[in-house]
Amino acid sequence: MCHRLSRKRVQELLDRLCSLPLGRRREIIGLEPARANVIVTGALLTREILDLFGFDELTVSDGMLAGIGVHPPSFQVFSSPISGFTR
Repeated sequence: MCHRLSRKRVQELLDRLCSLPLGRRREIIGLEPARANVIVTGALLTREILDLFGFDELTVSDGMLAGIGVHPPSFQVFSSPISGFTR
């Protein structure tokens, strides 16, 4: 199953992740602690790609979501892998 993640939600998640110090990002349930130092960069790149190409949302699969600790439908944590975009 796939889930849509809007550009607005990507920005909300980016803002939240940026507000957390590295130590707190390492404590996010479902986010591999070793990825805590790169998740902000992944979120920023995702937002910039959405903006660059004028996409309103991206589509991510359950497998990708589970792998990075995102729990649909609330998307409480952020995913950086991208499987598809929608204009």
